[in-house]
Amino acid sequence: MGEIQADVGRRRSRDGSLADQLSGAFIGFGAIVGAAAVITAASYAVSWAWLTPAFEHSQRAVQDEAASYSSMLEQEDSLRGYLLTRDVRFLEPYSRAATDAARAHKSPSLFVDPLASAELATLMVRARLAEERWHDVWAKSAANTGPAAVPPSVARGDELFSVYESNHSAFAEALGKRRDRLAAHEQYII
Repeated sequence: MGEIQADVGRRRSRDGSLADQLSGAFIGFGAIVGAAAVITAASYAVSWAWLTPAFEHSQRAVQDEAASYSSMLEQEDSLRGYLLTRDVRFLEPYSRAATDAARAHKSPSLFVDPLASAELATLMVRARLAEERWHDVWAKSAANTGPAAVPPSVARGDELFSVYESNHSAFAEALGKRRDRLAAHEQYII
């Protein structure tokens, strides 16, 4: 009998008591939960400090570029109406839309950091240059055409506007993709 008691004592010291085992398990689970809490807090900090502001900036850029494009369409429509009718009332919406486009271009959301995205910066410059070319070569002369004067070529205006639309579409698409990518990253972290 003494031998059995000695054997049980050795097992207890080797295996530990059930309370000791449960205590060790709870400490292990506590460490896992604590590590998960630290990782979660770090993820939220990264999301809050970097991804959320970048996503919001990108979202505003998409909206501002859409407003700029809408203003360009209004300018073109107004000038076409003026050239067809020679009614100076069409020039007022043209001027208002030109002001709206200029305001949209000054929005901080459309200033792309070239180091962060060289592609976006390049696409933005191409779109702005095509827009300026349309204004300088066709829109200004169309708006300044007197009632009896010969208007500039509508075909040339269409050609320049098509180049602008092509460049704008590429820029708007890239802005949308960047916004969607940032949204996906933010959702992944969350």
